[in-house]
Amino acid sequence: MLNIDLRNGSGESIKDKWKNGTMTHLGLSVPGFPNMFYTYGPHAPTAFANDPTCAEAQGEWLTRLFLKLREKGTERIEAKEESRVEWRKKVHEIWEGTCCFHKRRVGIKGRIFQERGLSPLIMLEAFQSILRN
Repeated sequence: MLNIDLRNGSGESIKDKWKNGTMTHLGLSVPGFPNMFYTYGPHAPTAFANDPTCAEAQGEWLTRLFLKLREKGTERIEAKEESRVEWRKKVHEIWEGTCCFHKRRVGIKGRIFQERGLSPLIMLEAFQSILRN
């Protein structure tokens, strides 16, 4: 995502937003970028899930969200900064409790830890718990 020049209405890029580490909400959206959703990206259930399962879980969640928005007549939605902070904290808490966590960068299907911030970029269990609620 950092190689694409994605910018919000204020001209801020994803690259600028993430200069100090990846920050997402549910691995599906980024505060400051309304109506922008992505699948199979950072902080999502990617590296430790098979591809179709991950895509299906994220697609199911987004479909339910879009149906609720249509019901309410909502045309704009944006993740809150507080949600991003809570999600990153949850990702880190769960990650640190796994056998995969250690203090140096590792690679499983790509880069799990960014250069700055040691942020795990995948999180299956946390996303699954959100889907159940």
